[in-house]
Amino acid sequence: MGQNYEAGTSPSLAASVASRPDWNVPHSAAERRNRHLVSAPDFSRRIPQLDGLRGVAIAIVVVYHYVNFAVDAGAPRIVKILVRPTSLGWSGVDLFFVLSGFLIGGILLDGRESSNYFRVFYRRRACRIFPLYFAFLAVILFTAHFASLPLETFFMPAIPWPALATFCQNFWMAIHNELGAVAVNPTWSLAVEEQFYLTLPAIIYFVRQPQLIWVLTGGIILAPLIRVAIFLANPRLSTAIYVLLPCRMDSLLFGVAAAYFLRRPGAWEFVRAHRRRLWTATEVLTAVTALFLYKASPTDPLTMLLGYECLGLLYACFLVLSLVDEGLAKVLRAKWLMGLGGISYCVYLIHPLAFVLALTLLRGTPNRGAISAIIGLVVTIVVAKMSWAWFEKPLVIYGHREGYKPSSSLQPDRVPLS
Repeated sequence: MGQNYEAGTSPSLAASVASRPDWNVPHSAAERRNRHLVSAPDFSRRIPQLDGLRGVAIAIVVVYHYVNFAVDAGAPRIVKILVRPTSLGWSGVDLFFVLSGFLIGGILLDGRESSNYFRVFYRRRACRIFPLYFAFLAVILFTAHFASLPLETFFMPAIPWPALATFCQNFWMAIHNELGAVAVNPTWSLAVEEQFYLTLPAIIYFVRQPQLIWVLTGGIILAPLIRVAIFLANPRLSTAIYVLLPCRMDSLLFGVAAAYFLRRPGAWEFVRAHRRRLWTATEVLTAVTALFLYKASPTDPLTMLLGYECLGLLYACFLVLSLVDEGLAKVLRAKWLMGLGGISYCVYLIHPLAFVLALTLLRGTPNRGAISAIIGLVVTIVVAKMSWAWFEKPLVIYGHREGYKPSSSLQPDRVPLS
């Protein structure tokens, strides 16, 4: 998934957010542990624990895929035991959605009054998403052209290249009611995010601030209703419910709503003062979500109708807690988690290909599924690190050469949030 490295907050807004007073002087042990989070973070800078949270998201996805790949290809019993505990791993994509909504929504909210609002946003998105994505498609095209059995099954059924090139593969999947080739089916979530990026900037720019939260709330409520409507119209259309933006926008909008709320005057102090209650809500949501382990398929009717909403809200709570609770923030600031989060986009794209290539080389080897998972993971991490250092990072820096500029004529309804 494409990380969000923009620092879009204007200096004045960043300073006002970061300097809000804390009316709750830490006296208890719990408060002293959180003394470093007394003030709101500077949203114009990278927030380390969110990199760690991104690392958690990609770890959940990779473990889920590799456990299932390994079991299907041949693995010892101990790996098969992991299938049920990791069966909700597909929801790591929902955590990515919440993170994207929070970071992209925050960038747009902070840059809303800028005169170059749209140009800077889309320049940065293009430099972050397009180069690696199209390089990946080129590798897939080359590999598929020379593939023979059993490797060629990895590229079937083929999704049309025009659909992949225009981020419309989720429409193809919905129409054909299947996810398509394993090599590229994870890209449905990139299509959802790109379509989200086409709509959210205009919504934040043109909707007046007092009405914006109602638009966000309406979208969160509408998403499960759309899923119910599609299910009632044709229960077999499970793939459409899983991959289309209107059906999955609730997780994205939970992130945007969190970004909006934390930028309101007094919101930071309110959340910090009530973080114990937020932990309680998170624990309840975790228990409720655990019930979906009974039938953890993303296309199970109950999961589609209610599970997506519960998972999105749960991950939004974890995100907010990572910003106000020092204990959780410290865990997420672990170097290996932050490092994994930094390369998560490339890891997400290439990890299925790395597994299958290793599996092909180990043909006839006992337990080759488990061995291929280990080799695939190492290859994925190494390639992703090189990709970030030598390919992605220079392009991200290029995209950030232009910053958001304050508008010379700020309209009354376009004042900053704080």
